[in-house]
Amino acid sequence: MKEIKKDRMKAKASIYAHTAQAKVMQALTIFLFTVIVMAIAAKFDSPIPLLTYLILALFIYYIGDMRAALYTDRLRVRATLGKRREYLFSQGKFWLESKPSLFAKLFGSEEGLRIVYQEEGKRAVVVMNELFSDQDLRELYAEIDQLQRAYAQKDEVTMLG
Repeated sequence: MKEIKKDRMKAKASIYAHTAQAKVMQALTIFLFTVIVMAIAAKFDSPIPLLTYLILALFIYYIGDMRAALYTDRLRVRATLGKRREYLFSQGKFWLESKPSLFAKLFGSEEGLRIVYQEEGKRAVVVMNELFSDQDLRELYAEIDQLQRAYAQKDEVTMLG
């Protein structure tokens, strides 16, 4: 059992994280919206303490901070304060999508690249968004594409044999 676990760890690629520019912009955006909400709450004499809004803003920031790691059979994405999600090659398909927008440009992504995953019979989900660098997304997707193709060929051989 330990041998298999070591092999999986060796198969892991680099860990991908949000860019520094994206983290700063995300923090500034959350801060700005928090200040606006706090001002509105203060104007209407809200019974909720203003410190609660700051704690909520920190929570939102840390939930949005994500890291991704590629294994031979899956992509694992984990939020700092959140659940680890695994996207298996055997259960779905990945693709690279470009959705240029003001949001993407603010966070440093000129092309608005993101990696999308869809399991059979389910709706597509964005697994890595514009907060990751375009270059990292391209590199990671190239690795994912190779692994997907290898996995598909292995599946075909298994079905034929």
